[in-house]
Amino acid sequence: MRIAILEDDPDQLTLLQRWLAQDRHDVHGYLTGREVMMRAGRFLYVDTIMGGILTIGVLGVLTDIAFRVSSRLLFPYLYARR
Repeated sequence: MRIAILEDDPDQLTLLQRWLAQDRHDVHGYLTGREVMMRAGRFLYVDTIMGGILTIGVLGVLTDIAFRVSSRLLFPYLYARR
């Protein structure tokens, strides 16, 4: 199985790569999101690119929903009808 790991801590990244390599996985480790996208674009890993875009989109929508709900709960007087 091909696995891409995005981890900002080099020690954690190395540890995860070693564990997964022991189970015979094809592991690629990256320290920044830019590295992931550059490598995926260079080698035409369309699934990785689309997965990254989809993940960013879903996280954006979930964050927006969370802010809307928390805003209505924390500041009900802003939404009160007069």
